[in-house]
Amino acid sequence: MQKPRNTVESKAINEIYTKTEIILNEEQADYKRL
Repeated sequence: MQKPRNTVESKAINEIYTKTEIILNEEQADYKRL
């Protein structure tokens, strides 16, 4: 992976990854309930 050009960019990328992880975890929890 390439290093982000600046901290604003890296913060935005980290936020997207975190949100994606939360969504995936919630989806997995939904599957386990079924």
